[in-house]
Amino acid sequence: MRKTLLSLALAMLATPALAAGITVSHAALRVIAPGVPAAGYFDLRNDTAKPVVLIGARSPMCGAMMLHLSSSEGGMMRMTTVSELPVLPGAGVSFRPGSYHLMCEHPAPLLFDVHRETITLEFKSGAARDVTFTLVDAKGAPR
Repeated sequence: MRKTLLSLALAMLATPALAAGITVSHAALRVIAPGVPAAGYFDLRNDTAKPVVLIGARSPMCGAMMLHLSSSEGGMMRMTTVSELPVLPGAGVSFRPGSYHLMCEHPAPLLFDVHRETITLEFKSGAARDVTFTLVDAKGAPR
């Protein structure tokens, strides 16, 4: 037991803290129906002196979670996986329908019974930020 607590404490110290100047707002997870991927939207702002690079996200309620970018080419919508998303100092990025978004593949059935879910944003530096997402329906209304 003592070894487990020590290991947990060391693991927490090994994860760099994300700078105080990084803010996440308007976090919403759009859930439609069981078995249908959910999409995460939010605003990320970097008010630090250094660039930050978002590389992923995770949630125990998703079988897999990826960063995606939707775009339109020749009238056809297309979605591509994004491995890194740099955010320069003093800049921000908005995750919105038709643009950047998180894709929650294989959502857990329990996800459809809750009103909020914590999603961890992961950064290239090794830092992570837990963000509480409000669950919304297809029209963006809180569930």
